[in-house]
Amino acid sequence: LFGKDASHRFVTKLLDYFLYSLPLILLTFLASGLAIAMLSSDILRRVDVTDTVLTVVQREVKPLIQMFTGDEDVSPMYTMMINMKVKGMLNTTIPPAKAKLYAMGMAKLFVLEIGPLITALLLSGRVGGSYAGEVATMQSTAQNKLLLTLGVSPVVWTFVPSLFASLIASPLLTMAGTALALEIGSYVAPKYGIGDAQGYRREVWEAIFVPLRLRGVTSWSENEGWEHGGKSLLEYIYSSLDLRCTFSDAFADAVIEITTHPVFFHLIKSLTFITIIMAVSEVSARRKTELTPRGVPKVITTSVVAGSLIVIFADWAFSQLLLMRH
Repeated sequence: LFGKDASHRFVTKLLDYFLYSLPLILLTFLASGLAIAMLSSDILRRVDVTDTVLTVVQREVKPLIQMFTGDEDVSPMYTMMINMKVKGMLNTTIPPAKAKLYAMGMAKLFVLEIGPLITALLLSGRVGGSYAGEVATMQSTAQNKLLLTLGVSPVVWTFVPSLFASLIASPLLTMAGTALALEIGSYVAPKYGIGDAQGYRREVWEAIFVPLRLRGVTSWSENEGWEHGGKSLLEYIYSSLDLRCTFSDAFADAVIEITTHPVFFHLIKSLTFITIIMAVSEVSARRKTELTPRGVPKVITTSVVAGSLIVIFADWAFSQLLLMRH
């Protein structure tokens, strides 16, 4: 019978957690990505520093002109030429700076912070609540006691397949939602006159896939992959496996450099959050041995609320870790 083996239960849970959660995740990230992209683009479009810069330039340059020319009154021709030059410089430098700032902001915001957090809060209700209700129902109807009578661990029967399924589904859902939100940004910004889609995608890629500042990675890049670069094989292997940072010999700095890399940080947060959610759901559902069917809704509520609160606290802890990055 399908469902008797652990692999069958794992596949069922994986399809349940991923397929049924995917529309919820995509629609949420579509809305949040569109809102944040529009708000960011509108703010950047409204920012105009031309008048401020011209005022500063006139105030600072006018005494210099008076000093060199010896005239108390600066010729309007000088002022006009300076203003034209400054405006030309600003028109050349400000738009690319706005486009770069917009792309970096979207990438950092969704990859490092909003992406994993929004997904975790949604899955706390969708996955955590579902699992807590399932286990609490088994607890209230003595199914867990029946499994123990048959010599089967209830934790192994329900928690292990569900945990592994959630550990696969959560990162996939987080990446799918984040990718959608970032792609939405490429269509919104040009509508507000902020860069172009191709440049935006390039800046987002560079903001996410930054090079690891590890000596082994640097050595690999300098030696062009498998080329030894004049080194012996042992020296090459040793230099390639050197996980110390390029700016420090401390082991803690190397750990922070790896864990706070945008790609790894995104993945680690997603896995940590879903582990917290599943653990809280498991504890909430099994903490009362004599649970009645009437208490199942309370178990679900407790699981969702407690899991969400712990996820938010864990997100704060990850933010503190990110601040430690050099």
